[in-house]
Amino acid sequence: MARKDILTNEQIVKNLMNYNKHGALGQVFIMTAIEKYAEMVMEAPDSPENDLNALIPMVIWKSTAQDVLNRLAELRAR
Repeated sequence: MARKDILTNEQIVKNLMNYNKHGALGQVFIMTAIEKYAEMVMEAPDSPENDLNALIPMVIWKSTAQDVLNRLAELRAR
């Protein structure tokens, strides 16, 4: 049974996007942060030292980052 006081990641992002004291600038900040982080991941060397807590191999993390970048590009092209 889910606790009502625990938010999902999706709820947290939705809250950050919709209820920022700086209005729409909060959305710009979050979208820029997502894109910049994905770019930073793509630039990281492929090495075991960069595996995220040895749980997620960098190759998978980069694949995820590339998917995010591709989808952002596709959505912006609409």
